[in-house]
Amino acid sequence: CELLAEGLSAALFDSRRLEFCLLQNAHLEESKVNLEHELASARATEAAAYEHSAALQEEVTQLEATATNTSALEDEYSTAMAAMQIQIDGALERQVELSDTRDDLQHSLLASEARVQE
Repeated sequence: CELLAEGLSAALFDSRRLEFCLLQNAHLEESKVNLEHELASARATEAAAYEHSAALQEEVTQLEATATNTSALEDEYSTAMAAMQIQIDGALERQVELSDTRDDLQHSLLASEARVQE
């Protein structure tokens, strides 16, 4: 009878131990499912971040191209402004020459009229 009691006690202990292991296994399975969901979420986040990074890189490339175009336009503008300034300076110089010529012609005309009157 004592042997039977010891056997039953051991069986009860094994049963409780098995129940504990099954419960622990269920928790581990639940944790595994949660970790799989987290991993899937992390992968989706990584993919979204990669797409966002690619979009940002494309925007940077476009901004660099715009900056290059802007720089070229600024150079073109500076060249045009320098050429225009040369033309303005030339026109002002020509205006001074024409003014001097006009003054000379007026003096000559006055001198001729004075000789004619004499």
